[in-house]
Amino acid sequence: MGLVLSAAEPRRDRPGGALLVTGEARTDWSEEARQGVPVAERTVEPTVTGVVEPADATALGWTDPEYSPALPR
Repeated sequence: MGLVLSAAEPRRDRPGGALLVTGEARTDWSEEARQGVPVAERTVEPTVTGVVEPADATALGWTDPEYSPALPR
């Protein structure tokens, strides 16, 4: 299992934040596991084995919008 999460609300002091999560997942097809979730065919039980928060993972940030030169003005 691998999962990359980006910051939902970027922080000005740390732009481009991300969280890398690794682990294992077990799929349970049993009736007992699906109790209380009437539309479920199966459940997935994740186990996190590692978490890394790399510094400056992405260059994402906010800037003023610029119009495309292809658009008529």
